[in-house]
Amino acid sequence: MTGLVTICDPHGQPLQRFVRTRGQPQRPKQHRLKQLWVDSKPSTVGPSCQDGEIIKLIKARRWHEHIKILWAHSRTHKEVVGADLLQQLGLNTPAIHEMGISLPIFPQSRYIGYYVMDNLLSQGLQEVHQLFEDPNTPESLRLTIIDNICAGLQAMYRNKIVFTDFHLANVFCNSDGDLTWIDTGITVYHMRNKREQKYAASIQRLVNYYDDSMFTQQEKQRLLQCLAIA
Repeated sequence: MTGLVTICDPHGQPLQRFVRTRGQPQRPKQHRLKQLWVDSKPSTVGPSCQDGEIIKLIKARRWHEHIKILWAHSRTHKEVVGADLLQQLGLNTPAIHEMGISLPIFPQSRYIGYYVMDNLLSQGLQEVHQLFEDPNTPESLRLTIIDNICAGLQAMYRNKIVFTDFHLANVFCNSDGDLTWIDTGITVYHMRNKREQKYAASIQRLVNYYDDSMFTQQEKQRLLQCLAIA
């Protein structure tokens, strides 16, 4: 624990107070969102007024998510720990500078936690979903990205990890197609049958998630080849 932190909206109004559980003590005691990029049911995301950083606030979708904070199994914990695990596998994730959990822990809290990470856009990376929607993206780059996605998902699987909710907005890349994985709420499955089932479902969901204009047949085939490892 490194103290209390307040997150404020773009107008400077406090959104919520948290206990910081990760990060250097000299980090600011207050963060202000410069703007809101996302304010959806699962989370609120936007750039910090502190240059080069993104703030992600995780919302409670069900009351019991507040209870999961007590044994460090909330969605906030899962995403931060997931980033650590992927880095151990040699996969790129944004540097996470701090995280915190809601205080006091009761259902009236809008958010169950937050974390602060690198702003990948300011580092020149692009969201893969947007690249695949752009008709000017070279086919060679698209195939490189697909191959790198498959390699990453297979590396996770070999280490008993499944990125169950993976989609193209969960990954950024540079001009060479090298990937950085975000929103890493991964799950470790020690039982082989369960792992195989979840892994196969995640690949099928990715292929079927978008309409026919997103992936070519060749790209779909390469994604489905990921299943050969299971």
